[in-house]
Amino acid sequence: VANLKEARAIESFLRFDLFDMAYVGNQEPRPEGRNPNVTVRELLDRASTKVGEKFGDQPLVEASIRYTIGLTYRQLGEYAKAQSHLEQSYALRLAGLGADHPGTLNSKNELAVVYHYRTEFDRAERLFREVLAARVATLGADHSDTLQSKNGLATVYHSQGKYDRAEPLYQELVQTLTGQLGANHQRTLMNQNNLARLYRDQGRYDRAEPLYQDVLQRATASLGTDHPVTLTSKGDLALLYYYQAKYDQAEPLFRDVLETQTAKLGADHPATLSSKNNLALLYEAQLKYDQAEPLFRDVLQMRTAKLGADHRATLISKDNLAALYYRQGKYDRAELLFQEVLQARTVKQGPDHPR
Repeated sequence: VANLKEARAIESFLRFDLFDMAYVGNQEPRPEGRNPNVTVRELLDRASTKVGEKFGDQPLVEASIRYTIGLTYRQLGEYAKAQSHLEQSYALRLAGLGADHPGTLNSKNELAVVYHYRTEFDRAERLFREVLAARVATLGADHSDTLQSKNGLATVYHSQGKYDRAEPLYQELVQTLTGQLGANHQRTLMNQNNLARLYRDQGRYDRAEPLYQDVLQRATASLGTDHPVTLTSKGDLALLYYYQAKYDQAEPLFRDVLETQTAKLGADHPATLSSKNNLALLYEAQLKYDQAEPLFRDVLQMRTAKLGADHRATLISKDNLAALYYRQGKYDRAELLFQEVLQARTVKQGPDHPR
């Protein structure tokens, strides 16, 4: 926040336009009635409609509020809504502060994160590269914000299959963060987990497994059993066991992660859905089709509603369910889903893409 006037405007918005709407008496009448147990998501949806009209003459205040709302939507897994607010925050800060201002770079970096989550990898890579270069020039190579952008770029390279570009960035991050924050800090552990994930995706299981086990042990001891880093590492280790056909070792880890994420994040959060999908894949590999099918169906339904019918994760779910139908001999159902996936991927990725 640039000055006291902006700070007071933001405080007023949070108090009167956001939090006060949690009180039943302040809610607008609706056909279904007022909600005494309103959620954070509902408060954000209502407050979001007022930002532009209330701060049209205070663009930097509007940018700060949209930035905060965008981050909150992202944490809730509402990526489309997060993208809208972060794009507007970035545009306002770019016009009012300039390209290299820390506030502008913050909005641009978080927008790149959302592009990554929405599988718009080319857009995410371009923004991360630009933010990283600007932060190195203005803040230095070892600044916390610079390292954040380097991690973002590494994860995009990883998602694109550019493993030779991702690996040295992950290794640099682990070394730098270990020196700055210590071996058991959550950022250090998360980057080590990212490196283990890279090894796994390259098929270098002999390097991935001991690293995963080490990260999981230290994260559990230093951060707790239900910390996001612990759960991510546990789920990734379970997936590695699944790839190695060590199903008895994978299943209890998958089930534990899914149960905890459902309780903490909600049944429709993207992380929860990924864990449910992985458990369904395990059941399928164990020929437990009656247990796999309802999980695949749930994930497909919720991903379609939350991410859209042509999102990469949604298409993976539809492909998984089609493959299960095929293995069960339900060929009519399988054929229909395979055709839908093929059509959508041809449009999004082109006719020559491996998918």
